[in-house]
Parts: sequence; C-alpha cells; structure tokens
Amino acid sequence: MKVRGLKVIIYILLDVCVCFSTVYPKFSRSLDKTGFHRELLTSVDMPRELLPDYFDGGDIDCHMLFREVIPSGAYVDPFQLQEQRHFGGPDVKVVDPVDVEKPEVQSFEIVALVYANLTSDGDSWVASYSLPIHLRYHSISPDVDNMEVIFQKPEIFLRCNDAKSGITHYGYRGETVRQESLGCSSSDIILCDWSMIQLHQQNSSLHAWVPVGKTGHFTIVTVGTVIATTAACFLLIAKALKCYTTKGTKDS
Repeated sequence: MKVRGLKVIIYILLDVCVCFSTVYPKFSRSLDKTGFHRELLTSVDMPRELLPDYFDGGDIDCHMLFREVIPSGAYVDPFQLQEQRHFGGPDVKVVDPVDVEKPEVQSFEIVALVYANLTSDGDSWVASYSLPIHLRYHSISPDVDNMEVIFQKPEIFLRCNDAKSGITHYGYRGETVRQESLGCSSSDIILCDWSMIQLHQQNSSLHAWVPVGKTGHFTIVTVGTVIATTAACFLLIAKALKCYTTKGTKDS
C-alpha cells in the first residue's frame, strides 16, 4: 500500500510538472536575408490557458510591447519604418536618435519599442513582427575577416484593454517579472501600465557576421583606387575632347 501510494504521489507530481511546463509563452526568433540588410523575425505564442479570463467576456483585447535593443553594429531606419507602417509594417517607436551614416565605432545602442496585437490562431494567441535591420560598417582589422553583431532577446510586456471600463492592466497566468509605465502606443505620450512576462528560452540571441577590411590590404586598396580614379578622369577628358572636336568639325 505504501509503495502504491508513493507511486500515485509521484505520478501526480509528474503531471503537475508537465502541466506547468506547457503554460509558458513560446518565443521564436530568427534573422532572415543576407548581407547588410536583414529582417529580424520575432513571434510569441501565448497558450489559451494563460489568458482564459480575458477573452470569455468578448470585451477585452490584449497587446504586446517588445523593447528591442539594437547593438551598435546595426541600426533601424526610422523613415523606413514610418513608410512601411502605412503598408502594414510593424508599429515601432524609435526611442534614441539614429545616424544611418556612422560606422560601428562611432555608434551606440538604439532602443526601439515594437507594438503588436495578439491575434487568435485557434489554439493560442500570437503576436509577431518583422523588423528591418541594417548592419553598420566596421573598422579595419589587422587579422580578423569578420566581426560579430549580437542581437539579444527583447524584453516583452503585456497589456489588456477593457472596452467597458477603459484601459486596465491585467496579469496573466505565468511569471510576471515587474510592471512598467510605458507609452500606450507608438504615437501616444500617455503612459499605460505594462506587465513584463517571463520567457524560459535562455539562449535566444542571434548572431550576424559583418566582413571587415584588413590593414594589410591598405596599400593595395589605396594604390588601386588612385589608379582607377586617375584612369577614369583621363577617359572622361578624352571623351569630352573627342566630342568637342567632332562638334567643331561639323560646325565648320
């Protein structure tokens, strides 16, 4: 009897562990395209059991906010984001000033707030977006062919809106790290209460490699550039003289 009772307790504990392991948001992230212009794809899948009380009444909708920290080796273009927003692109507020011309060594991290709605796919609620990312040029190096740019996991916040009583903060059935007052939307200066949610994926950073020039190639590149530029100038001068001579011959 004692052995059977112990087995029952073990099975119950295992069931509880399995149950709890399935009720956390699922986070996925990838870096699409190649070269200096990439797409940062991010998605959060919220199982229905995390948000049952919100949607039963039909008057509450939820939103997510992603706080992206773009490393100094990359940047987002605010004008590009604004243009894409008109055609269904991500709703983004760039917190820091952005100089798209500066190289990595003269740049700093950029904080961008990405707002996304939760939409149902039947079994869960999903928030996703595609953020255009541009890599910066890096300084030349004596012995390195490529430099690494690391994109860390964003901080993710949840907020729900009650259509009857106005904007109200709700928790969710999971681990809430802390609450913060952030803009209600990308164009709103009014602050709302957001709840940061806990994700269990520990290794979710992404890596991009940027090719860099070598100091050993400095002389070759400089001489080659001077020769190519000089040759192009002589060709343009010769072309201009030929055109001028031809025109003078026709006029005479």
